Amino acid sequence: MNVKSEFNVLRNPVALIAAVFIILSMRFYWWRIWFTGSVGTGRGIEVYPYSLVGTIPPEGLDYIPNIGHSLQWFFGVLVIMILMIIIGSFLKKKIGIPLILVPSLMCLAIRYVFRMRLQARIDGLEFGGMIQVPTLPIQGEIMVEGYDVVTNFGLGYDLIVVAGIIGILSIILHDRIKINLRRT
Repeated sequence: MNVKSEFNVLRNPVALIAAVFIILSMRFYWWRIWFTGSVGTGRGIEVYPYSLVGTIPPEGLDYIPNIGHSLQWFFGVLVIMILMIIIGSFLKKKIGIPLILVPSLMCLAIRYVFRMRLQARIDGLEFGGMIQVPTLPIQGEIMVEGYDVVTNFGLGYDLIVVAGIIGILSIILHDRIKINLRRT
């Protein structure tokens, strides 16, 4: 196998769209908890695959564990998935399809794992709970100590599923739509 010749032909351009959707999913927040009310207006946290962004009332800082290591690990997995899809889109069926299929299935699994880990943190199963409110919904609205607390999933959470579906569907077109990258 000549490495140079393998990367002269893009064998699955549709798979690259899946990689773009994974990148886009990292641009938008996956989950958000927002505090509204007279004191807490405009304060909250948005969870991205790589960090927590936002502000929170000082009394809320005691309830949020340091999850930096989890997010770094998670971001690393997403980057590896992107690279696998890009490399797989250049390779022939025997190697290319598994390199696209595995990360595409992982996109669907990540959505489930993210939701379960988030629910575990909210419910207090890990680290003593992210928020010490047993009735806090993973998506919804509740009143807590004078704050109207709103939680919801963001666009990034949905885009990861779109990436997985596009990746899986692109396997059907592998080697059928080719783009020759070699100059003639």
